[in-house]
Amino acid sequence: MTAAPPPSRLQIAHQLAAHLGHRDFDKVAELLSPEVTYRVEGNHVLAGRFHGPEEVMTHVQEVAERTGDTYDPFKWDDWLVGDQHVAALFRIRAQGHGAVFSAKILVLFGFDSADKVSEIRVFFDDAEGADRFFI
Repeated sequence: MTAAPPPSRLQIAHQLAAHLGHRDFDKVAELLSPEVTYRVEGNHVLAGRFHGPEEVMTHVQEVAERTGDTYDPFKWDDWLVGDQHVAALFRIRAQGHGAVFSAKILVLFGFDSADKVSEIRVFFDDAEGADRFFI
């Protein structure tokens, strides 16, 4: 019996995108490179640059807490696959502090030679809305 092939970078990016903002911390951590950098654009409390799995996991936990575990990537619009990067365009919905936030976001995943995620960049189509929601 042959072993199953390793997951493709697209599959890895899809798994990670599905778990961001949730409490599946062990599932997120196993996909990350020891040198991962996570950058969230904007001027809100969750914006910034996070380096290393520990900082990234702390950030993912903060997203889950601030949205009361309601962060939901509910519609995948498109996936762009390159040699070193995968980009995901999807719609999210989240609730928190009596408000609802819906937006389209672009997440860029970069990979190292071991097929671990070494870079995550998050861009909101409505940056001002994100700034207002993530207070």
